[in-house]
Amino acid sequence: VIPHDDAPPVPPGGCTTHEERFRLTDRAFDEMGAGRFHIFLFLTVALGFFIEAAEMNVQSLLLPEFEELWHTPEKKLSMIGSFTAVGMMIGTFVFGRLSDIIGRKTVYQLSLFLCVTVGFISSYATDVSSFATMRLFLGIAYGGNVVSSATLLIESTPTAWRGFFSAMTSFAFTFGNMSVVLLAWAIMDTLGWAWVVRIVSLSGLPACIALFYIPGSVRFYIMKKDYRAAHSIVERIAKVNRVPVPDFYTVEALQGNCDGFISDATLVSKRLSCTSFTQLRSV
Repeated sequence: VIPHDDAPPVPPGGCTTHEERFRLTDRAFDEMGAGRFHIFLFLTVALGFFIEAAEMNVQSLLLPEFEELWHTPEKKLSMIGSFTAVGMMIGTFVFGRLSDIIGRKTVYQLSLFLCVTVGFISSYATDVSSFATMRLFLGIAYGGNVVSSATLLIESTPTAWRGFFSAMTSFAFTFGNMSVVLLAWAIMDTLGWAWVVRIVSLSGLPACIALFYIPGSVRFYIMKKDYRAAHSIVERIAKVNRVPVPDFYTVEALQGNCDGFISDATLVSKRLSCTSFTQLRSV
C-alpha cells in the first residue's frame, strides 16, 4: 500500500475503479480528520451495541422469574436463548445482504426499530413460548444491528480513528451488560420483569431518532455509482466538522474518464476512446 503522503490524490484522468474511489475517499477523510460528526455517529452506533448487550443479558436475569411465575422447567426455558441465537444467524445473513442493496444506515435504522418494537411487545408475553417467539424476531433484528452499525461507523471514519472507535463500541457493549443488571436489581422486585424489558427496549429510541440526522455510507453510494450522493455526504460531514472538503475530492474525480455520466457529445467521445461499446453498456 502506498502511503498517503507519496501517493497522488487522484489518478491521472480520475478514478476508474471502485478501489481507487475508496482510496480517494479514505484520503479525503484522513485530511478532514475526526470531529463532531464522528462523535455523534459513534454515540449513535454505541447505543445500538448498548441495547444489544442489555437485551441479551436481560434474558438470563429473567429465567428465574419465568421459572417461578409460569412454573416452567429449565429445559423449556432454554428455548429463549436458542430462538434468539437462531434469529441472530438469520438476521446477520438477511440484513447483511440487504445492507448492500438499500444501504447501511437504512438497515441499521430498520433493525434498531425492530429491536425497540419487538422487545417492547415481548414484555406482554404470557408464557415462555410466546416470549421465545418474540425473542426470535428480536434476534433477527440483533443480526441487522451487528452487520450494519459497525460497518456504517468504520466506513465513515478516518483510518487513524477506526481502531479507537471499534474498541470503544466494545466498551458500550460491556456497559450495556452492567447497566441491565443494575436496572434489574433496582426495579424488578417492585415493578416486575416486564418493566425491565420495556425500559431496556425503549432506550433504543434515541438512536432511532438520531439516525434521521446521519447520512449514509459514502462507500455504499460509490458501489451504487451515485457519485454525486457520495460527494454530497462528504460535504455534509465536512460542514458538521467545520473543515473544508479537500480540493482533490470532486464528483469529476470520482466519476473518472470511463465511469462518468453521459452529459454531452464531448464526454461521450471521451468515454468511447477509453472503453469498448460492451464495457460502456455495463457501466
